[in-house]
Amino acid sequence: MNTQFDLPRRVEFGIVGGGIIGLSLAYELARRNRRVIVFDDAGRAGNASHAAAGMVAAAAESEMEHRGFIELRRWSRTLYPEFVRGVEAATGIDCAFRQHGTIVVALDRDHGVEVARLQVIVREQGFDAVPLTAREVLELEPNLSGRVVEGLRLAQDFHIDQRRLVQALRQGAEQASAWVTSDAIVECVDTDGNVRGRRGATASQHFEVRCDQVVVAAGSWSAVDLELPFEALPVRPVRGQVVRLQAAHALRHVVRTPDVYLVPHAGGELVLGASVDEQGFDARPSAGAVLDLLRHAWRALPMLSECPLLEISVGFRPAARDHLPILGRIAPRVCVATGHYRNGILLAPATARVLGQLLCDDVEHELLRDFAPQRFAPRRTPRGESCRESA
Repeated sequence: MNTQFDLPRRVEFGIVGGGIIGLSLAYELARRNRRVIVFDDAGRAGNASHAAAGMVAAAAESEMEHRGFIELRRWSRTLYPEFVRGVEAATGIDCAFRQHGTIVVALDRDHGVEVARLQVIVREQGFDAVPLTAREVLELEPNLSGRVVEGLRLAQDFHIDQRRLVQALRQGAEQASAWVTSDAIVECVDTDGNVRGRRGATASQHFEVRCDQVVVAAGSWSAVDLELPFEALPVRPVRGQVVRLQAAHALRHVVRTPDVYLVPHAGGELVLGASVDEQGFDARPSAGAVLDLLRHAWRALPMLSECPLLEISVGFRPAARDHLPILGRIAPRVCVATGHYRNGILLAPATARVLGQLLCDDVEHELLRDFAPQRFAPRRTPRGESCRESA
């Protein structure tokens, strides 16, 4: 993968950020035969995507009752099978997409209350939710603990190896003639579509690229050390820690309790997640969070005590003040796609689709109205202000 190419002086579309959101949009634009460049820095590229568990859990994570958000999640879920088939066919990369569903498990009476509450929410949002007895749960997943008292099957949830998907999206975009960097630190995006920053092993090479349209999709870094023609985006990092184990044939479905989720991946890996805390960009894993994940997972799946520990990952979910995505224009030549919080994997296809329509066809999808950046107070910036003048 060659990332040491010379940057073009001008390009049709520039995307700041190379996680699953930025790469999904790059793939969407590139397959429309548009000239695209993704500006990314390997130290930040896909941080949240890399540390995710790969759940496409429109039903299991139905807590927020915002109507527009529910519709965006439902629509993105319906797009997923075709989205994955397309990128797999284009690249030959198996993304290990599985449509086996989620089993929500109660291990005690308190868990049972939470499972009953989730069942009501899921059905209100139009998803199937099938109650299971303890015996039925264990018939589906015989390695689970004898502590199981009941369960709930959510057949419309999916899961995917999101690391393979990110790799495939990048390769697919590059095959369609997109440029994807891994050494570009963007410092400024102005109203005229100029993108300025530094690149190279020592970040000493200055660059400036003129883009007809720019999309800021830098996740938790969308408001960090990046000058934009807008008041600082209200996005903060929410740290999440996940544990990867080698546990071949342990589970077939995604299994969740109110305390932890367990996601089987190709190659026999099992991902346990995920903690939630706000410690800025502290990337050090904490013993307490890892202990809690292992303890809660062991209660559901006792065989884990014998499984090799492969990895502890730390990621930073981009969270807006209202925990909703921020999607749309902030200036005539500048859009944003950030704030996906816990839903970046799920919302990648829909985000790429609505922004692709906005950028290429000048069509604003009705769902964008609920997530417009203008719901936060904008700063009035003269259209002619440039990076060089504002630096």
